[in-house]
Amino acid sequence: MARIGHREPRPAQCLGHDDRAALPILTLLALCLVSGPLVAADPPAEIRYNAVIEAPVEKVWQIVSTREKVGEWLFSGVEMWSPRAGGSYRVRAFGRTISGRIEKVEPSKSVRLAWPSPKTTLAVEVARIDDRLTLVTLSHGGWPADEKSRRFREDCANGWRAAMMKLHRLFDAPKADTPQRRPKVPGVFVDRNLIVNGDFECTERGRFEGVGWGWETNSGKPSRKTHALDDKVAHGQGRSQRISKPPDWTNYAVQQFTPHVVTVIQPGRRYRLTAWVKAEGIANPAGWYRLGLWCTDVGGKPIGEPVKNEKPVDDSGKVQLNHDWRLYKIEATAPPGAARAVVILSGHWDEGGTVWYDDVQLWEVEAE
Repeated sequence: MARIGHREPRPAQCLGHDDRAALPILTLLALCLVSGPLVAADPPAEIRYNAVIEAPVEKVWQIVSTREKVGEWLFSGVEMWSPRAGGSYRVRAFGRTISGRIEKVEPSKSVRLAWPSPKTTLAVEVARIDDRLTLVTLSHGGWPADEKSRRFREDCANGWRAAMMKLHRLFDAPKADTPQRRPKVPGVFVDRNLIVNGDFECTERGRFEGVGWGWETNSGKPSRKTHALDDKVAHGQGRSQRISKPPDWTNYAVQQFTPHVVTVIQPGRRYRLTAWVKAEGIANPAGWYRLGLWCTDVGGKPIGEPVKNEKPVDDSGKVQLNHDWRLYKIEATAPPGAARAVVILSGHWDEGGTVWYDDVQLWEVEAE
């Protein structure tokens, strides 16, 4: 039976993938002693983000290529920008001024920059999907293998992800729940969804074994017996995140923090979190698995209490813990001080059982 007075653990003060890198070494050692070893994987050799913009390719090209516009989303400031092969640029990014050469420009197609330190290549490409939709791809590749470059690559991965979110805000957002015609593209797909890799299709290795790229465990340590990416059970095609047999009523969960480098959540705005969920073999009716949403301040400190879905029921109102794929949905209004969000996919039961999560989405909706 459930423990009396048991409460779900709060997110670990939002120690997200991007926050741990800033912790002092003694704090990291303490985390390892308390929570077990952190199994960290190198970020992908090439950073790549894809986004579908609801605008014609000509309009999108103006946003991604002109001096007046690149400072609104790609960089924090632009001092020089000559969009031609051999042209120069000087921009503000990652808290410093960066100067270099523009290697190649193909009008209405791509712009490629030589990044000076470390010597890498940054490219933005646009491609027409149809008269209404445009695919934008941002890539940053050619990374050296040294430790300093690896750390900066992690910063860039977070920064460019935030840039793609900013890019979307320069265009009218699609109506909530309106399906989009999306091409099947590799890498992490970013659109109106504020969650990265919500379909668990990214094949790059994540921070923890058995947990999707961009996600982490709420305990700060992996569990091979509990977490797995399942390529045999998925909503539609591909893979899903599986959580199996949490022992002794331990709350096993995977979670994702929106990035700290951009304010994603706005106080007073309403947000909807959805996920497709499947469960089987859960015998104890006191068990549960939940979709949770928690708002935090810009530093990652939780604000208020999380919003969670209720236990699923059948047509008669009886709790139905085991079911095929079903869409779960929760909504919440961001409280004062909110700047980021934590999405939690949890499992909490004993006596065996498995739950799968797939196609997780978080986006802003109009207040009722």
